Amino acid sequence: MIRPRRATYELSPAGAQAVIGVHRHLAQWHHDHFPATGMAEAERIEETLRRLSPVGTSAVLGALAQYGQMGYSEIHRATGLNISSTHRRLQRLGQDGIVARTSGERGAHYTLTPAAHDLSVTYQALAIWAPPTPAPVPARPQQADTHRQRSTGATCAGVALGRSPAAVPSLFSDAPEPPTPVPAHVTAISRPARLR
Repeated sequence: MIRPRRATYELSPAGAQAVIGVHRHLAQWHHDHFPATGMAEAERIEETLRRLSPVGTSAVLGALAQYGQMGYSEIHRATGLNISSTHRRLQRLGQDGIVARTSGERGAHYTLTPAAHDLSVTYQALAIWAPPTPAPVPARPQQADTHRQRSTGATCAGVALGRSPAAVPSLFSDAPEPPTPVPAHVTAISRPARLR
């Protein structure tokens, strides 16, 4: 019987350095804004990622960072999220202390908290570690008006592409260059030959 070969993997020196930076920033951000006693660094990292990982979180943070105080419907249009996802993201970000909700005579408005503004260093470390694909920046949504034209498919596609963290200039200093494409023959899945 032929045994399958086993490979071991390790981080390259550059990869290890990037991961160390990301871990340090994630843990430090959590420590600064959510002081929990007796929490290990690894738990802080996991907790920070739990707060930032739901789909749509970066889109909401990016829209608020780019446009400032926004109403619910403006955030909904700027992010391209459906209504229930927008509601869940804003509610969760509010519970996590990342977004503040204020009520006024024209309805509720949302803004970034100091904790959210301090995420810029964390997002920069993540962008260095895993460079995103550059995407166009969505235009600021207009106030709801029954006489205005509805969004087209092209506009929705532009907003969907704008979900990339690299599209938020105030959260990122410089968007990294896109990675060099790897030829298909290098990335193709290889399968061992079947033996009888």
